[in-house]
Formats: sequence, C-alpha cells, structure tokens
Amino acid sequence: MPTSLRLTALALLATLGAAGCASTQASQPSFAPGAEPTWIQPSASLQRQLEAQAARLTYAHGLEEKYELIRWFVGTGEVAYPPLFQLVEAGPTDEARALALSCLASTADPRLLGPLRELEFPGEDRPTLRLERARCHMVLGDWTWSWVLIEGLESPSLWARALCARTLQETTRMRFGFDPRKEPGSCAEAVERWRQWDAARRSDPLQAAEPSAQ
Repeated sequence: MPTSLRLTALALLATLGAAGCASTQASQPSFAPGAEPTWIQPSASLQRQLEAQAARLTYAHGLEEKYELIRWFVGTGEVAYPPLFQLVEAGPTDEARALALSCLASTADPRLLGPLRELEFPGEDRPTLRLERARCHMVLGDWTWSWVLIEGLESPSLWARALCARTLQETTRMRFGFDPRKEPGSCAEAVERWRQWDAARRSDPLQAAEPSAQ
C-alpha cells in the first residue's frame, strides 16, 4: 500500500477508534508558484460521477466507505482535483473538508501544492481540519507546517497524536521515541527532540527547503 494511503487509513482508523506506489520525496511542481495549473477536463459522464462521489464525501461515515471514496478519487486522477479543492475550500462540514484533503494527500501529486498554498490555512479553532491540512502539505512534500503536527503530539486526543506521529515518522523516517499511545506529557522528551529537529531544519537554508528541492 502506498505510504500516503497507509497514512490515511491509519488516520481514519484512529478517528473511529478514538471518538500505484508513490513517494513523499516527490519532484517539484511543474508550474510557477501562485500559477493556476490546468487540469485535464472530464467527459460529461465522468463529470456526473465526480459530482455524485463528491456529494458522498459530505456524509460518508464508516471507515470502509471513506477508504473506498479515497481510492476512487485517487484512481480517477487529476480530473478529480477541482471538485476536491471545492470541498476543501467550501465543504459543508470540517469532516467533509478533511476527507477531501485526505484524497488529495493520497494522490502524492506535488502539483497540488501550488493551489493548496493559495487556500487559507485553518485556525486553532478548527483543530481536526488544521491537522489534516498540515498532514496533506507534508505528505505532498511541503514541510512548512511541520510545527503544527509537532504541536499535535501533545494533544489530549489519541487520534490527533496518532495522526501527527505517523505523518512525521513516515515522511521524515525518524521517530525520536514518541509513542502516541502513552498519556500526553509522558513523552515530553521525545516532543522536545522533534521541536529541536524542526528548529535546526528551519535555521539551515538547505534543510529548510522542501525535501523535493534538495
């Protein structure tokens, strides 16, 4: 199973429990920053399918249904990107927006980073959506919001700790001894090591660049 899909499945499992192979080291986007990419347009029949499946994303609940939808959107390819971005930007619920982000992350397509960066980043009053957005960026190769995931390691929510830990570990190949199953505060040393790593990365011009640019 691709890393990005494995991360999504684990995130969905944690959510329910607590309330083609791609690489995270992908190539640079093929368009200039801020430019609007031109995606392949769907046929009329496929457009109807996209609209129907996007509607399902707004009320999907079970893990199996969510995973099925993610697989469908990933398999459909870039024609599915516009309706997914519409949901991320204006979905009726944060859960629907987060699921659309999971679909985008699971494509492992770095071309998505340009338009994704144009969208407002969720504030602290929307913690679930904020973490899923940070995860999407990091899985696609943009580590700008890694600090949000590191903060999430201290969340009282097992789901949040598991999501953040798995994303950080899978994308960086490092662990620092953090175990999301332990009580918040019991892994303070590991969280501090993550913070030190992030600070060192940001202070080094070469390390601060996106991994795909190195």
